[in-house]
Amino acid sequence: MTGLIGLLVIGTIVWFVWKTMYRDNAKTTTQGENILVQKWKASPIVVKGLLILFGLGVIANVLEEKKNPPPQASAPPQVSEKFKQMPPGEHLINAKKSIESKNYGAAKTHLEAIPKNASEYSQAAALQQEISEKQKKQEAENKVTSDDNKLKEMEKRTNDLRSKMKKYYANADDVKQAIQDVAVLTIAKEAYSTRKNETEKRIYSKTVSLLPKVQTALRDAYASSVEEIFVRTGMDAQVRATGDNKKTLRIKYALMSQPLVYKFQNEIHIDEQARAAGFTKLLYTNGFESSLGRTWTVNLK
Repeated sequence: MTGLIGLLVIGTIVWFVWKTMYRDNAKTTTQGENILVQKWKASPIVVKGLLILFGLGVIANVLEEKKNPPPQASAPPQVSEKFKQMPPGEHLINAKKSIESKNYGAAKTHLEAIPKNASEYSQAAALQQEISEKQKKQEAENKVTSDDNKLKEMEKRTNDLRSKMKKYYANADDVKQAIQDVAVLTIAKEAYSTRKNETEKRIYSKTVSLLPKVQTALRDAYASSVEEIFVRTGMDAQVRATGDNKKTLRIKYALMSQPLVYKFQNEIHIDEQARAAGFTKLLYTNGFESSLGRTWTVNLK
């Protein structure tokens, strides 16, 4: 259609030029001839060529549209005549069948088609309530299944992180993911604390067991990522998560000094990052056991 419009525009321009520029030439031809024949004979060959091309273009466009007609806009879905003529009793039977097959959408469609003045309406209202309860139950079951799968993914991710840190350093993405997993587990622990059925009890038990493992993996990963940054910048430092539940971050560097501790605390803010990872204490030390040994302790609680 767009091509046809373009051809019509071009044709109009050619016709206008032909009509205005060569009108006088047409009048000098034999008066007995048709005016179109007169103009055609008086027109230069260029104009004749354009008119012929225009005509051929129109014909080609029409043939193309017949061969490939433009797509028609699909009509909106309509309720079938059979559905419209269905009596309330039949709607009720179909709704019950749909509920049995857990096709709640189809069941609602049939129930909503039952008029309020029908004797079946009270049963339809009761089934609507039943569908609502079943959907809520289904959503709860789906959530339990989803949470169960998430726990399995977290456990695998934590094990993979442990294996990775045996070979190389953890990175910022590993720490970020572990922080997210800890947050999800903390929320899940609270959500399943009521433990209404055996499945929820199992998920709660799994959450309680997995949470401390992910928390310690997070602190190990944070320590590993910090050590990698130090080594990459030329500092031969050792960073470890130590103590009970690995809640102490120990940074050992032979050239550790008061100015360096100040820089770590006030410019890099290692204490804030360590607190977010679950550490309760931060130790800076040069690692010497003799009188040269110096240690700075920061309480993160």
